[in-house]
Amino acid sequence: MLHHIDEDALDRAFRWQKRQASAGVDGVTVARYEEGLTDNIRDLCAPVHTGRYRPQPVRRVYIPKADGGKRPLGVPALEDKIVQSAVAEVLSAVYEVDFLGFPYGFRPGRNPHMALDALHTVIMSQRVNWVLDADIRSFLDVAS
Repeated sequence: MLHHIDEDALDRAFRWQKRQASAGVDGVTVARYEEGLTDNIRDLCAPVHTGRYRPQPVRRVYIPKADGGKRPLGVPALEDKIVQSAVAEVLSAVYEVDFLGFPYGFRPGRNPHMALDALHTVIMSQRVNWVLDADIRSFLDVAS
């Protein structure tokens, strides 16, 4: 798969990054990375192609919630986000065609509102024997 992650793929992945996104542990912003973009992409591509690329630690921040609690959020370094986006592009091209029509999570061109619309349509138009409900709030929170 690594042969698909070339400089063009990494450049496309860089261009998908949010310009105002927070920097990771390395402190590198999109604007700063863009200053030497050609060299940065070339320098990133070499370890990715040879299998030597290793992601950096993720910076942990806490976002206030409406109920007064805090939600943990991991902020990866910019180069890690670029590599993740490039790999996701390749994996989507390979596997998206195999997905059935009903999954909505993290799929291109789909969102939670579309999932709710589809659920409503099915429940209102067909006999439903059971409905599964799961509350995953705080499921991935790390105990501190």
